[in-house]
Amino acid sequence: VGGGILRFSPHEGLIRFIAHDRYGYADEQGRTLVEPVYLWADDFAEGRAVVETERGLGLIDKSGREIIPAEYDDLRYDLYSGESECNKNGRRFVFGYDGHLIDRD
Repeated sequence: VGGGILRFSPHEGLIRFIAHDRYGYADEQGRTLVEPVYLWADDFAEGRAVVETERGLGLIDKSGREIIPAEYDDLRYDLYSGESECNKNGRRFVFGYDGHLIDRD
């Protein structure tokens, strides 16, 4: 991660950074692991991070793989249960740690 880039404190061995108004993640040596493609991104917790794209909010793992597609209006990840509660168009969805759908309204 070069100069002129805003970096945050490491969490779970990854550093969230902003480059060209997009968020990504690097390792502690500064190597980019997840390209800066997100409008917003949170720190990792229990191997998961909430991210935002033009489509909405989603959940990724440390390799950048989408666990929950970034298409929800709201997403709350509970690091104690590993479940995520999402809302989209007024409907509620609950996903498990691995991204499987548990419940929906």
